[in-house]
Order: sequence, then C-alpha cells, then structure tokens
Amino acid sequence: MARVGELAGDLLRIDFLTMPRLKSAVEVVMRPEFHILLRTLLRRVSALSYFHGGERLEADFAGLAERARRIRLLRDGTFWQEFTRYSSRQKAKMDLGGLVGEAVYEGELAEFLPWLAWGELVYVGKNVTFGLGKYRSFKTG
Repeated sequence: MARVGELAGDLLRIDFLTMPRLKSAVEVVMRPEFHILLRTLLRRVSALSYFHGGERLEADFAGLAERARRIRLLRDGTFWQEFTRYSSRQKAKMDLGGLVGEAVYEGELAEFLPWLAWGELVYVGKNVTFGLGKYRSFKTG
C-alpha cells in the first residue's frame, strides 16, 4: 500500500522495461491503451492467485476493465522490439517481442493503482516466465 501512495495522482508514467506483449482478444497490440494493460494485468494476478495461492480472486473485473476505458493514453513513447531465443525443448528459435519505452496516462487512476503496484512485482503480458513484461510506474505532474 505504500507503493500505491507513491503513485497517487491523475497522471502516471509507465516505463515498459522488458517488452510486455499485450493482447486484445487474439491480437498483439502495438499501442499500450490503459484498458488493455489493465485487463492483461487482471488476468495475470487472478491466475497467480488461483494456481499458486489456491484461491479465486474476488473482484469486479468487468467493472474495472470498463472503467479503465476512461483512462486516456496521453503520450505514447513506446516502440516494438523483437528478441529471439532458442528453445532446447522445441529445438527451434522462438521470436519474442513486445513494447519498450514509456507511456503517460491521465484520469482517475486511484482504483487501479493497487493492481499496477502488483504488476510491478509479477510482470504483465505473455512470456513473463522469460523475464518479459517488467515495468515501473511513476507519479507525474
């Protein structure tokens, strides 16, 4: 909760450090809209709670996701970066990639800050097991 207090405000910058790969429905997105970031994060935290904590996470996921649409992407300074790794198990190269850079969001962020703080610890998006999806949030303004 101390981290949430550090982020309080209506402007928030998120630095995407290790290529989060965000998806909307079945498509990988090239623009980090807040509601897509939040939906992806909600799925991640919920799955961790269920599979590693043994409990279903109780939250108004649909309501949170809908309210997240009100948060505006004020500045998008992200770009797509590819990276290749070799899979010993599959005996093949795997092309991975995601967004790096920073995005600034504006709006009533208070109810989303605990989720964003958790995301800094557990990462977000596909391929987090390879270290992708790391980000850091900063109060702006």
